Amino acid sequence: MEKKEQWKDEIMQSLNGIQRAKPPADLFSKIQANIKKTNADIIPLAKIKWIAVAASILLLANVIGVKQYQTKQQSVELNESTETSLISNYNLYN
Repeated sequence: MEKKEQWKDEIMQSLNGIQRAKPPADLFSKIQANIKKTNADIIPLAKIKWIAVAASILLLANVIGVKQYQTKQQSVELNESTETSLISNYNLYN
């Protein structure tokens, strides 16, 4: 265990003479300029509201369509089951 401790101490001591990194003087102004450029890509809230309304209408139309399809399928199945129950035998010429 002593070798590990010694190794850790050597690494920590090697950092003693290091200076802190200094950013360029104009870095903050460059960052602000990039932020201002990206603000042009923001979608206005009114446009988002219209998109939400259109998506809601589309979703409602799909739900109504699925409900009508299911109702139609149920009525077709009901009709098929009643038609087959009307036939008592399959001898057509007797």
